[in-house]
Amino acid sequence: MPAFLVAIRNPAAELTAVEITYLSPGGRRTSRLKLSRKTIGVMEPSSAVRVDPVGPELLVAEGFWTTLSARQRVGVPAWSLTCTRNMRSFVPPDEVQVLHIARDNGADGTNAADTLAHRARGLGKTVIGHAPLARFDDFNSWHMAHLGLTG
Repeated sequence: MPAFLVAIRNPAAELTAVEITYLSPGGRRTSRLKLSRKTIGVMEPSSAVRVDPVGPELLVAEGFWTTLSARQRVGVPAWSLTCTRNMRSFVPPDEVQVLHIARDNGADGTNAADTLAHRARGLGKTVIGHAPLARFDDFNSWHMAHLGLTG
């Protein structure tokens, strides 16, 4: 079965885990498996899929695909934090001055983003929040709808 792999790096940028997403023949996340996505390895607190190098501005979002979609909409370098648990405990690197948080809709996504925003402000970071339109779960579903795609 085809799969998409992303590297998860700890705060020191060391590769510590891999997230595997199993794909359907059409290239989307499969619905044929009970477990279509899994992480192998150790995901330390503040680990991330570093889509772009760290810099003075950074966008973070929950899932990898959501991160790519939010990155395209917001236009700044981005990291995927992979889950709300990690978003709640994430500590932005010292180099980051402006932290963009692209949250998922729903109570858990909002809570995780609010927790991170509070921590980042306490560290002296400027925080800019981003949310998808209310009728979408996340930035990826919004982006897919914008492209006329579903699933």
